[in-house]
Amino acid sequence: SLREAHPASKGAFEVSRPAWVNKLKPREEGWEVFARGKTKGVFDMVVIAHNGKCANRLVKPTGAERTLRQLRSLKLSAIWALMVEFESTGTGQPPVLPSGLQACFVSNSDVLSFVGNQSAKYGPSKSGTECFTLFSTEGFGRQHKVPQEAVPPAKAAEVRDLMLGALFAIPGVSRREVGPAWRAQLWGAALPTNALGEPFILEREKRIAVCGDWLTGSGVQDAALSGFALAAAIAEGIPSNAGLDAKLRPLAGVTPIGSFY
Repeated sequence: SLREAHPASKGAFEVSRPAWVNKLKPREEGWEVFARGKTKGVFDMVVIAHNGKCANRLVKPTGAERTLRQLRSLKLSAIWALMVEFESTGTGQPPVLPSGLQACFVSNSDVLSFVGNQSAKYGPSKSGTECFTLFSTEGFGRQHKVPQEAVPPAKAAEVRDLMLGALFAIPGVSRREVGPAWRAQLWGAALPTNALGEPFILEREKRIAVCGDWLTGSGVQDAALSGFALAAAIAEGIPSNAGLDAKLRPLAGVTPIGSFY
């Protein structure tokens, strides 16, 4: 946890969870933050650390129009994630992926972009079962888009079968029976397809700021560096505006599942 990671900062901040922040109200002292209708207190500044429709709805009533314009300029992809357990077929069986592969990007497929053996993280499986995560292509995600909060069971099963069919069609991949443990989930706002090129957005007059991977790229490192940069700027006393005038530009040279360094 944050408290455990920063013991010297005990009392400097409070972590409130679970808390789905869905409303901001202006007060003389700053912004009053509400989570599902219950107040979480009044704060000097609000940092938006996510994006998409929920972030846009949160910022729109604040009057931070320049920040909202940047948030609305972000273009996001949608991809399916399939978590599946393959059953053991007995001793001496070949692994699902050939040649000792544990994970790979998939080329020339309209369905799959990435395959990873999660069980390989923990060494050889004693039971012979292997747990995998499969990611679809953006095109497949767009073609099979449904409300991600309530994926219809029939659509989940259809997506599972199509993604597994694409996996087993890859030369060298061994076909295995699917175990009882599987889940197909649409990642509706999976990855940014454009980026701002600046580490954070800050609208000083409204005391609203934004951080996240999409500001400079599309990966975990981008998100971390964005947060560090914004924290440093706020610690200096809320400096001048930032990231409000730059135009978002298409991302280049990233994988279908984000940036890697």
